[in-house]
Amino acid sequence: MTRKLVWGNMDIRYELFQTKRRDMEIRVSADAVKAFVPKRTPLRVADEFVLSRWGEVQEHMAKLEAYRRAHEREHPVHEGAPIMLRGKVYRLHYGETSFTGIHGEVFCVSCRPGEEPRAAVRRALMEYADLCYRERLAVLAPMVGREPGGMRVRAQKSRWGSCSSRGDLSLNYKIVMAPPQVMDYILIHELCHLYEMNHSQRFWARLKRHMPDYEEWKKWLQTNGGMLGV
Repeated sequence: MTRKLVWGNMDIRYELFQTKRRDMEIRVSADAVKAFVPKRTPLRVADEFVLSRWGEVQEHMAKLEAYRRAHEREHPVHEGAPIMLRGKVYRLHYGETSFTGIHGEVFCVSCRPGEEPRAAVRRALMEYADLCYRERLAVLAPMVGREPGGMRVRAQKSRWGSCSSRGDLSLNYKIVMAPPQVMDYILIHELCHLYEMNHSQRFWARLKRHMPDYEEWKKWLQTNGGMLGV
């Protein structure tokens, strides 16, 4: 539920979740503040907890905003700006045509009326990623021996991919910007979860069997993942 409070001269709001837990926790993202408290916690107690931590929340939100601004400076989206796809650098080009994708040395982006350039580029990347991931899954799934129930491209902030208990894959669009081996690593990683819904020794052994050099590309992602995305 959404809670509205007053902190000094400021009106604040947060999302309250009452769950099966023993402690209280606040999670802050760029666009939301969420509080998790034990079930049957009085609303007054939850509100007091949030208010007692609001100074820290503001500091964290300020850091997130500074990171967002730095990210936008480091990832320009103006006409002709460089953009990396499958580990290779292309140049952005905006057009009214419905075509989205690579043409020569250019990544073409169709801009909808009133659409912000960064939003248009992100949408184009998600469309391109969907195409690339499906092409590779058609090759890698038979190799691993399991077919996913479905696949969805998302703009996840903190995860490169995930596999649901139903066998559906959620994949971060940013992976399409990395070298092809990184894409394969993430896809094979998630396909292996169709056998092992954990990160046990058996899981990593299965992954290594299908991609012996996966550790190299896992490390690449850990080192360079921050430069992906727009």
